Amino acid sequence: LLAALRIAKTHGEETIIGIFPSDHRIGNAIAFQDSVNHAIQTAAASNAIVTLGMTPQYAAIGYGYIESGAPHSEGVQQVMRFVEKPDLETAETYLTRGGYHWNAGMFIFRASVMLELFKQLAPDLYNLLEAADTRVALKASFETIRKVSIDYAILEPASIEGRVLVIPAEFSWDDLGDWNAL
Repeated sequence: LLAALRIAKTHGEETIIGIFPSDHRIGNAIAFQDSVNHAIQTAAASNAIVTLGMTPQYAAIGYGYIESGAPHSEGVQQVMRFVEKPDLETAETYLTRGGYHWNAGMFIFRASVMLELFKQLAPDLYNLLEAADTRVALKASFETIRKVSIDYAILEPASIEGRVLVIPAEFSWDDLGDWNAL
């Protein structure tokens, strides 16, 4: 949210923002770049957050899952819901059933989309950070701010509203923060 606020202020609300975790291994850089470019084009043309979904390789209980739904456009699907770190039995069901992707935490969106969703779904966070216009105010905000991940605060409720899209990944991926992946 803070990055979206700052980027919107300095570069405009229609600026495309990408969030990419630093502890991932991407196996095919060209396929990754193609997926990101597809996500950028999709985010620019939609009023949604676009995520890259990884094909599950095993029933992981340490990852969140994305249930994909109806096609949105070529190579893009609506997100039906996010499920954060299911138990083993549920993860095995997802793997068997298909139609689920691992949530790798890669999100691409227009700044305006993220700001709108925070205003609507987490106004306490939006109002606190939007008002923090100095370093002192920002530090004070972080001492009192509600601790919640973007998955719970924004992605889960936004997917119910049809505001999240998934592009199934066409590249190999590992989250090096998980011992099974390492």
